[in-house]
Amino acid sequence: MILLDTNVVVALTDPRDQHHLQAMRDLQRFSKQTLHTIPSVLAEAIFQLPAKPLRLGLWTWLQEADVQILSTIEEKALYEPIFAWLIKYEEHLPDWTDAALCVVSSLHRRLKLWTYDSEFRTTWRRPDGSCVPLALTTK
Repeated sequence: MILLDTNVVVALTDPRDQHHLQAMRDLQRFSKQTLHTIPSVLAEAIFQLPAKPLRLGLWTWLQEADVQILSTIEEKALYEPIFAWLIKYEEHLPDWTDAALCVVSSLHRRLKLWTYDSEFRTTWRRPDGSCVPLALTTK
């Protein structure tokens, strides 16, 4: 089970993205895995893909890849751990999605995060202090 970060979703959608070729190769590695993401990842992706063809490409890819949207992040009960995480890491200027991915990772322990963001290797941790399991260990 793979949890997608925004940079991966954008790279898979936009052929001009710096990670596009790598993301396409990595996608083949995960062809037998179920892909998941969260609403805040989609919100960030839409912001980073402002052109209509890119947004349509995102929608098409989400459907073709059968990406599962984990709606648990929208539950008010998760606001407290997300805000606590944001406060804990405030000196690193995290965003909501980074916090949400870490919290979701702690709730869905079988998920492995697919990201090109080095902070998930070096800085960000789950609320319990454990490492966020990564789908890719290179880079």
